[in-house]
Amino acid sequence: ARLAGYRNLMPVTPLVELADTMVRLSWFAGDMSDLIAACDLNPVIVAPHTGEVTIVDARVLLSPRTDAI
Repeated sequence: ARLAGYRNLMPVTPLVELADTMVRLSWFAGDMSDLIAACDLNPVIVAPHTGEVTIVDARVLLSPRTDAI
């Protein structure tokens, strides 16, 4: 898939790396589902032409512990 750009203001950009990033985040969330309550990535930048993905800021909220004595 390719990002076609908005009104020809942005060059056509491949989305392979963005899709890969989302899949890997999904795997991570699944593997850590008992520890993670929420995750926010903002902004996620996709470079024109190359599709290189940069996550500028990430916030992960941990689930409350239920094994407290």
